[in-house]
Amino acid sequence: MSATKLAETRHRTLHRASKKIAVLATCQLVILHISLCGVSSQDSVVVAYTDTTQFVVGGTIFAYTEHDYHMFTERRSFVVKTKEKPAHLSNDTRFGYNLAYGGINRSWILDGNDVHGYMLYVDLNADGSLRNDAPLTFEHQGDSYSLVLKTTQKEIIDGKEQTYPVEIKLEITHAFHPGHKERRSH
Repeated sequence: MSATKLAETRHRTLHRASKKIAVLATCQLVILHISLCGVSSQDSVVVAYTDTTQFVVGGTIFAYTEHDYHMFTERRSFVVKTKEKPAHLSNDTRFGYNLAYGGINRSWILDGNDVHGYMLYVDLNADGSLRNDAPLTFEHQGDSYSLVLKTTQKEIIDGKEQTYPVEIKLEITHAFHPGHKERRSH
């Protein structure tokens, strides 16, 4: 199977999984049916109220030069590609993808540096334009920069429109790539 077909298959699988997660994320009532052996001959129903379900997923998404971003995404049909960039980006701008939730793989642009701070543009509405998405500012805390992206997602799940909150914590770290002395954000 080609790399493109494999990636598209993975995307479809993740999309189906995100629908299942969305259904789970909206559930705040858990009903447990427990058979109490030796205590009673009848089944008992226990109802427990829970807080909102949270899913913790870790991973790394890399920031690329504009040229490298276009090279990677031109072969990936499952990515919503950046077609329009915000005005007045600096020379430190990096591009990326794999900010995925709700079955959509969104692209993003990171602009800034350690001296002036960082701004993130995410294609939240998945229309390919980052001109109509407000920039998000990373907070400088100690040796790192981080932000919490908070939004809501609407999906049709089992024929019903579902809306659920999405919170993604992003942190800027740096990596040295083999053969390079320059730090590269990701």
